Amino acid sequence: MAVIAASLLLVVAFGSVALGDRCSCSNRVVLLMNDNDYQFVSSPDYPRPYCPDLDCVWRVAAPDNDSHIQFYSSNLDLHPEDSIAIFDGKQEEELNASLTCKKNEVCDFVSAGQYLTIEFISGSTDSNHVGFRGAVMVLSDYQIETKTWVYVGGLVLIVFIATLAAGALILCLLRRRTSSRTPRSKNNDPLL
Repeated sequence: MAVIAASLLLVVAFGSVALGDRCSCSNRVVLLMNDNDYQFVSSPDYPRPYCPDLDCVWRVAAPDNDSHIQFYSSNLDLHPEDSIAIFDGKQEEELNASLTCKKNEVCDFVSAGQYLTIEFISGSTDSNHVGFRGAVMVLSDYQIETKTWVYVGGLVLIVFIATLAAGALILCLLRRRTSSRTPRSKNNDPLL
C-alpha cells in the first residue's frame, strides 16, 4: 500500500511538472566551461509543437575574455510571427538584437566576446510548428581567425580560378581571331 501511495505521489508530482513544463520556459544561464565545450538549447517541448505566448531567454557565458560563443541551428520551424533574437552580450534589455532568425532559415551567429543572450518569442497564435534546437559552443580567437583565413583563402582561390579561366578564354578567342585573319594557301604542303 505504501509503495502504491509513493508511486501515485511521484506520478502526480512529476506528471504535473511535465505538463506545466510544456508551456513554460527554462530561462537559464548556460555556462560553457572550456574550449570546445557545447550545449544545446531548444524551444519548450521540442520536437513537439510549442505553445503560444512564450518569451524564453538563455544567457550563455564562455570561460574567459578571449572566448567567443557560436549559436547554430539549421532546423528552425517557426510560425511567421515567431522569432529567435540573438544579443551580443549579457542583457537583452541593454542591447539591440544582433541577429533575428525567423521561419525556416539557418540561424548562425558568433559573439564578439564571452557572453551571448538568446531570446525565443512566440506570438499569440497556436501553431503546429516545432520550434528549434540549437547548439551553443565556445570558440577561441584562434578558431575564429582560422575560420576567417579558410574563408578568405577560399575566396582567393575562387578569384584565382575565375581569372585563370577568363584568361584562357580570352587567349582562345584571340587565337581564333588571328587564325581567321591569316590567309591560308590552298595547298597545305610545306614543300611546295
